[in-house]
Amino acid sequence: MSGFTYNSPENMLSVARKSNNFYQIQECVKTIREAVSVGKTSFEVLSTSDEELTQLLRDRLMKDAAPHIAAGNLKVAGNILRQGGYTLQDAGVTEEEYQTYLVQVASNQLERVRHPQIQRDNSINSGHGLLPSFLLEFLREALEEAKVSLEDIDSSEEELRALWRDANAQAARVTIELIREGKASSLSVVPHLRDYLTTARISLSDIGSSEEELRALWQPVCRKRAGSILTDVRKGVNNPRYQTGLILKYLEQGDLSPSDIASTSEELEHFRKMKDRMGVR
Repeated sequence: MSGFTYNSPENMLSVARKSNNFYQIQECVKTIREAVSVGKTSFEVLSTSDEELTQLLRDRLMKDAAPHIAAGNLKVAGNILRQGGYTLQDAGVTEEEYQTYLVQVASNQLERVRHPQIQRDNSINSGHGLLPSFLLEFLREALEEAKVSLEDIDSSEEELRALWRDANAQAARVTIELIREGKASSLSVVPHLRDYLTTARISLSDIGSSEEELRALWQPVCRKRAGSILTDVRKGVNNPRYQTGLILKYLEQGDLSPSDIASTSEELEHFRKMKDRMGVR
């Protein structure tokens, strides 16, 4: 068959008919339709039709969505179908079934908010992955989409506020433990701790700590981090201004002076005024 090259419409049709990959089928169909539109070939010559091409795309999406529908993952199935402009209703899901699913999603999100996973790892340093704030957002989105209220899933605004405070209190306890264990060294850790306490409406004493303990725990961390960065700056790092800024922040948070890291205000000011190398902040 002369003309049956890799990118020929004939080959594209053969691939589209055999492929299990929607995106591959989509590209093949696009190539065929473009060839027909400019007169390089015709549906008759190819022994196909525009309807068959549309059906190939539809069948692939329906097959891809089917296991997710069977498993009750209607959101995933809906996203798959939307790639071809189809809906869950096109796949046989009724409005009642979808509504029941949405209410269940909201109920599941509520359970995740009720039992948040507070992680004891270095995510404490960035303040991410600790609290169910994103879960609360997901819950409200699910409620809005399902057109139901918290009362409809046996909850209330009062419960959410209490859960939010409890989660912050738990995060505060985790944070102070990480500081005690020397596993938290980020500049953001103490501000996060204070935010957790404020939101939970508790004090350091409520988590078995005090300002004195926090200072005693955090000051050595700040001294070590500031000293380490200073060593790097003295060796000639690419971004002395930025690194010196970090040194000053650690000194401030640790209530330290330049002499505590064997430096002087004049030395730090000298580094702070140095130009960073091009392309490095």
